[in-house]
Amino acid sequence: MVEIRQAGSARAVEGNQIVGTVVQYGDQALLEKGRRERILPGAFGDIREVPLNIQHDLELPAGVAVLADSPAELRAAATVTRGPWKMVKDGALNGLSVEMHPMRESMQDGVRVIEAARMSALSLVHLPKYPRSRVEAREGEAWLSGAIPYDKK
Repeated sequence: MVEIRQAGSARAVEGNQIVGTVVQYGDQALLEKGRRERILPGAFGDIREVPLNIQHDLELPAGVAVLADSPAELRAAATVTRGPWKMVKDGALNGLSVEMHPMRESMQDGVRVIEAARMSALSLVHLPKYPRSRVEAREGEAWLSGAIPYDKK
């Protein structure tokens, strides 16, 4: 089962570049029925790129997101196509959402903790779940083009 988590806000500028934080570790998502969740640093392992879609629709691709992981956060950068770029610029899409397959998890003080998961994609969405995440647009090359994943060992 694919699970979807939204994070952050997005806006766009010339060059169609969108960059920012997908998940700040320690941040908690408020899910349906009052459930809470957080993701541990390095939970996604050695992943460098994932497809970027609109509203989790595989028929609406927006580009490819390049990822960089650190003990503090998971960052992403992407060059998006003109349509999604305009929707982000106009505020119709203002967040990122993680599509993941949890592989190892635990419960801590009533919070579901994702310890390991396989990320299958990111999506541009209109409703963020992880409140401390941020996404912004920048001109020119996205700063994550040579992403190095975080090694939690």
